[in-house]
Amino acid sequence: MNATKSEHFHSDRDLSITMGVFCGLFELWALLRAFSWTKRSGKQPVDPITIAKFLVTSCGMIANAFLLVVIGASFHWFIVYKRHAIRTLAAEYEHSFTTYLYVAFVLKFVNLICDLVVLSNIDIFFIDWERPKVRSQKASLKERTPANSSVSEKETETTASEPQANREERETVVRLQQKLISDFPVISIWRTYFVANEWVKLSAYRKLTLSIHLFLVLLLLNTFGLEHHSTLAEASDNETQKHIYTSSGCRIAIASFSFIILATLQIIFKKFFYMKIIKDKLHEFVDLCSVSNVSLFCFISKKFGYYIHGRSPNGHSDISMKEMHEFLKREEEDLCPKRGLLPNTDQQTFEMALPTSVHEQYKRIRTVLTSYSQATDRMQGIGGSLFKVDIEKVIPTYHTINKFLSGFIEHAYKDVDYAVKDKSNIEMILDTEFVEPGDKGIFYNDNGHSFEAVLLCGLEQVDQNYSSSFYDYFPSQQVITHVYLNASRRNLVRKALVDERFLM
Repeated sequence: MNATKSEHFHSDRDLSITMGVFCGLFELWALLRAFSWTKRSGKQPVDPITIAKFLVTSCGMIANAFLLVVIGASFHWFIVYKRHAIRTLAAEYEHSFTTYLYVAFVLKFVNLICDLVVLSNIDIFFIDWERPKVRSQKASLKERTPANSSVSEKETETTASEPQANREERETVVRLQQKLISDFPVISIWRTYFVANEWVKLSAYRKLTLSIHLFLVLLLLNTFGLEHHSTLAEASDNETQKHIYTSSGCRIAIASFSFIILATLQIIFKKFFYMKIIKDKLHEFVDLCSVSNVSLFCFISKKFGYYIHGRSPNGHSDISMKEMHEFLKREEEDLCPKRGLLPNTDQQTFEMALPTSVHEQYKRIRTVLTSYSQATDRMQGIGGSLFKVDIEKVIPTYHTINKFLSGFIEHAYKDVDYAVKDKSNIEMILDTEFVEPGDKGIFYNDNGHSFEAVLLCGLEQVDQNYSSSFYDYFPSQQVITHVYLNASRRNLVRKALVDERFLM
């Protein structure tokens, strides 16, 4: 008995030591991630926001350390337990298992919520490369003048009682609108709306089909009786198993083994068969951008983001069915330029390390939307609605942002430019950049799907009661997905200026 107690004591001590070592290593990784975020955000190494980011990252890293050590220790005890080297685990030791597991789930949930909040507020814009159709200036002015007149009359009525500073600001905005509206190109917005809808759908993309995965886990554990291997008895009769001691550590080992094996098989199937032969949603979205002549420009932070080059090599996408067929045929026969950002290349997706001036100019253009004195004209808060504001104030901002970002991509500005290069191996492993962009940004060639970092990723978890794990976990993930998609739609309305009435 004393030997057994001594073994349990040493086991618990070994678990604590191992946990401390792994937590220390993962904390170093969290420190590196926080440092990388600080560089990408253009913030000071130590400030309240950086500390908060480090704490949030630490929650996720410590949760990973807890899960890794608990699963590894449970595998060890499962081997010892099934070899009858020890009859039972100490109650304190099993309590440590479950405590670490529950703490890991709480920390991971906090990390998940913070990540979803960040992803729901990224700055994203769809650059429309379509060239305007030829249109007479007389017809354009005839259509635009009534709208401009009504806007001017409305502004005159509302500025009478305003302070001088606000009145001058509003008059400047009105003059800018009247100057720009008559020059707006006549281009269909449906392509941008279609790409935006596909982006919303892609936001909930997961590498694992959770419903199928959890069903297979339950099938393997309950139907095929794999969960009964957590007992010392060899019999498979369920009535007999109810009266036999079951080790919680062994249950964790069996559940983790089933979950990991099935997840690995599903990932291998999707990566090497489904995505290569049947459908690759990420690659299809990039193709859709090219066919639609629309690029995606995304700021994940002040100095870092992702870019999908969707400029059509044929120059136009707002065309007839026959022209579209001919354009695609020309691409198949290699009779037109390639789709890549650089000449004679196919690379369309990039990670961007940008100078702060790009994001500052982008924000400066957007301030027009929040500079109006009347609250009804503002697009503020998470519930901003495009159709509730004066569209004549949104249109100039949309076209100005489109012109600025497209000009930046085309190297039209001498003071703000970029170069394209590859990341070093160590930069790819650490997911960071060692070279500061300075006044010239850097577009890093990626693997074709680095932008998945701004998409929703699910977290798998294991409960001691496998059935309740399915019925609790799956609905919770559905709720999280639904809430995130709604937040993503509202973010597109506020940042990409897409009318929410056309988002499905």
